[in-house]
Amino acid sequence: MDQTLKRVHKRAKQHKKWLEKITVNHFHRTINQTRYFLILYSKSMQVRGSAILSNSEESERDAREAQGTLFRFYGLTEQIHQNGHLQAEIASDFFEVPLGLTKKTTRKKLKAGLLLIESLFQKQTLLKHTFNDYFSHFKEIKEVTDQELQLAIHTAATIDVLNYQIIKEIADNLAVLKDWKDQMKMEDLWDRMNENQKVFYVQLTENETEMKEQLANMPIVKHKDPEKMVDLNKKKLANIKNETYQKNFLPIRYPQ
Repeated sequence: MDQTLKRVHKRAKQHKKWLEKITVNHFHRTINQTRYFLILYSKSMQVRGSAILSNSEESERDAREAQGTLFRFYGLTEQIHQNGHLQAEIASDFFEVPLGLTKKTTRKKLKAGLLLIESLFQKQTLLKHTFNDYFSHFKEIKEVTDQELQLAIHTAATIDVLNYQIIKEIADNLAVLKDWKDQMKMEDLWDRMNENQKVFYVQLTENETEMKEQLANMPIVKHKDPEKMVDLNKKKLANIKNETYQKNFLPIRYPQ
């Protein structure tokens, strides 16, 4: 912990309650040449309150201005992680191996499955790169500027749209996927995949009800054009009021 964070941590103790743990989040917002940090107070693994503090005497007005940006940034970052990490962790060989086994096929059912898997792989790869690029960016950057906030909005919208497109494409093509799986078995190609790869495709073909429920409940603005869909969801995220993000950090101990 550098000296600035140590001073912020020391000042955060004035708002601490008994047995609470203090966490100084490293990303900060600079207002009038003063860096403001989000402080979390937790107990029994649950957030019990928050504060926005600097390493010296802060302006309450400036702290309030930083508060809205930091709450929004951390809220969006949590949304990105929650909605993107499972897809980003899917191993590439789940797609590459079956594609390699069937890339020269002329069988109609295998060809249809091949095209579907190629399309899913493209979307999953884009999602993984979008997710990883976001968190790689913040390994170097610690200040939350307006540009970083726009990056968070763009990343959150892009991941939400890609998730929707991936799930919808699978749900709309379950028959294609089942035919492909059956044909893979007939061609003695199915057992050339490892167990994890086979389980991946079996689960995809058996979760129709769950996928349809997930699609119906996704809070996303839909559009037939993918780029337009991302833009619409960026606008939606940008228009969410700061108060919506504050609920995860209540009660706010400073500024009140």
